[in-house]
Amino acid sequence: MKKNSIAVKNDLIVNVYAANLEILCHFGFRIFNLGFIFIANTLLSVKLNLMKFTFILLLTILTSGAAYSQSKNSLSLVAGTAGNIVDIHGAIGDFGYNAGSATLFGMSYLRSLSHGLSVETGIMYSDNKTQLSYIRPGGEFFYNEHIKLLSVPLLLRRDFLKYFYFNFGVLTDIEVNYPNDGYALNQSGIGYEMSLGGQFNFNHFKVFAAPFFQAHGLIRFNDNNTGNLLDGGIKFGAGFNF
Repeated sequence: MKKNSIAVKNDLIVNVYAANLEILCHFGFRIFNLGFIFIANTLLSVKLNLMKFTFILLLTILTSGAAYSQSKNSLSLVAGTAGNIVDIHGAIGDFGYNAGSATLFGMSYLRSLSHGLSVETGIMYSDNKTQLSYIRPGGEFFYNEHIKLLSVPLLLRRDFLKYFYFNFGVLTDIEVNYPNDGYALNQSGIGYEMSLGGQFNFNHFKVFAAPFFQAHGLIRFNDNNTGNLLDGGIKFGAGFNF
């Protein structure tokens, strides 16, 4: 009987120890899990902060480099409007030209040669409306013409006072719709262009406006008919520096 009570007591003690051990293991496992989750979250947070710091650092370096490096090239879209007149060089006769108008658009490319000095080229399309008036028996007659030109400028540009520039150079024109009817002007040839403009840069982008003057067909490719198209107006553009 005494042995049985001792055995029961021992079994009770074992069961209590086992229960306590189970409780301790359970809490230990929970604490381990919580610790592991805390460490993992901490490491993840550190990793994310490190990645964020690295990204911000790289972005700062790149933008700083862009801010302090000078772009050598620029590509722009250009559009403009102008008024025109035909210079007949004092020719005496029963004819003359009335003032007309023009629209133009195209693309320009700018290459920096040195600080403040650049060369500019590109291609422009223009539609120039002109009107020839002449006297014939029976009264005054008018001949309306659209002189459509593809023009390739080659200009030397000088920047000054940070926001302004002046350029001047030769202009090669091809008239794409010359009718050769005895009245129309043939303006295919070499002329010149000049402009005085203003430009504003922000990061890699730029916008500009430039009043300009052009003289066409001073040296012609095909014939020597009297009259040179002169136009003056303003160009607007937006471009990308790279």
